[in-house]
Amino acid sequence: MEQVPLYPNLNTLLIDSGNIVNWSSLKRPEHKSSTAEIEHTLKCTLNKWIKQSVSDREDFKNFSELNINMLSQEDSLLDVENRCDYRVSTKIFMSEYSPDQLSEGVETTLSHLGIKCLDNVVLSFPDFEFNSSDDHVAENVLFENIGKVWTRLEELNAESKLCHKMAGVADMDHSRLVRLHNDVAVSVKPKVDQVNVISCCVMPPDLVSFAKENEIQLLTHSDAAVLLSDEGLNGAVLECSGCPDDGEGWHIRWIVRYAILIKNRGIIRSKGYIVSAFRSLA
Repeated sequence: MEQVPLYPNLNTLLIDSGNIVNWSSLKRPEHKSSTAEIEHTLKCTLNKWIKQSVSDREDFKNFSELNINMLSQEDSLLDVENRCDYRVSTKIFMSEYSPDQLSEGVETTLSHLGIKCLDNVVLSFPDFEFNSSDDHVAENVLFENIGKVWTRLEELNAESKLCHKMAGVADMDHSRLVRLHNDVAVSVKPKVDQVNVISCCVMPPDLVSFAKENEIQLLTHSDAAVLLSDEGLNGAVLECSGCPDDGEGWHIRWIVRYAILIKNRGIIRSKGYIVSAFRSLA
């Protein structure tokens, strides 16, 4: 018997997992990596939403866009009186060097969390490796693309959507970090550089020295080069639907991982993922 698609007209997905801090299933060894974590989170979020929101499969047939927000009000900062007691940290994983992706990621996060500005934004650029290329032409093209995104970040800062100009990057080596930081056109200087522990077991001395001189925090992370692949997203959608047609053709636009921390205590109050995806229907 031919399987009938659950959402045949769906072409846009926006999924907020809500707070996953206390999910016991994420403590299992198989979900230790950030990629396994987000894949499991997506599957659970989709399954939960389907069970809670729709009793009749016919309801899905006319959906072209699906906006799933599982973040409860108590896990946001919407009604918090002392916003200054909390720090909101985000990392934005981009599929393209797109200023619009950055804006959408920031605006969506602000809206969902019920806040006016983010305390920390780290940008993870696509197809980005720690070591700079010897191809000067390629590096110039790369920085033209980075510059477009960084300009939008500065615009967001001018709109008071970034607190204290706390913007950062992921996996920039010494050469690239110097180039971005020392660019006279850059008004918001990078204050954080997250380096993958796999690509850089020991921080290079030149990077450490430059960061110290310019008050840049050097942090480590263990995220994969591609946090969530299109194949991983398609697999998650397919598993929740059961129909191959539903789990085909999806592409990641951007991902935001957010965390709300209680200042001076190091306690994570809330943590979650927001995933934006699309597909083209024939």
